[in-house]
Amino acid sequence: TDEGISILNGTGFNNITADNGLPGKVTLTFMEDDDHNIWAGTSDGGLNKINIISPDSFSIKNYSDKNGMSNNSVFDIFRDKEKRLWLATFGGINIFTPNKDSFDITVLHSGRDIPSDMLLTIEEDTKGNLWFGTGDAGVFKIKKIKDGKAGEVIRYNFFNGFPSNTVWKILSDKKSGKLWFGTGENGLCGFQQDSAKKGFVSFDMHDGLPNNVVL
Repeated sequence: TDEGISILNGTGFNNITADNGLPGKVTLTFMEDDDHNIWAGTSDGGLNKINIISPDSFSIKNYSDKNGMSNNSVFDIFRDKEKRLWLATFGGINIFTPNKDSFDITVLHSGRDIPSDMLLTIEEDTKGNLWFGTGDAGVFKIKKIKDGKAGEVIRYNFFNGFPSNTVWKILSDKKSGKLWFGTGENGLCGFQQDSAKKGFVSFDMHDGLPNNVVL
C-alpha cells in the first residue's frame, strides 16, 4: 500500500510501516523466496528483505543506493534459477548475485547495456529468456543466461511493430508460450514467438477493452 505493508494474520492485519522500521513509504512489488522471506520493492526506499519470525515479530534488511544499488525505486523483482534477484528500477537493471551471507550487485545501464533505465516489469518466457517492460522504450528481452552470463539484448518498439513505448506488465502463458503485454496507451498486446506468423497483435477499446491503459 502507500503506507507500507499489511499482513493478514487470520483475525486481522499486522502493519509494517515507516513507524516500525520499513524504509520506503510506498510498496510497489513483492516476491517470496524459497526460505519464505518476503522481498519488497519500494518507491523510494530500495529493496527490503523481510523475515516474518511470528505473527507479531519480524526483521528487515534494507538494500539501497548506500549498498551499491543504482536507484531506490524498485518496480519489480524476479528470482532466477541461480537464485539471483533481478530488479526493475528507474536506474536500470540491478542484479543481486548471492555471495555467502551477502550479495554482489551488478547494474545494467541504458546506452551501454540496455535500451532504457526506466524499468517497470520483468517476466521469464518458456525458453528462459527474460523480458523487460520500460516506461519509455517499449519492451526488450535478454536471451537465456548461460554460464552465469546474460545473452543478447533484443529490442521491440514502434520501429519494429510493437504498439507502445510504455509496458506496465508482462505475462507469459506457460502452456502456449505466448506473451502478453499491458501497455500504457495502446491496450493489450500479444506475441507468439514460435508461430509461423510471428508478430504482435493488439487489442484496445475498439475490440471491447474498457480502457487502453493496461496495468
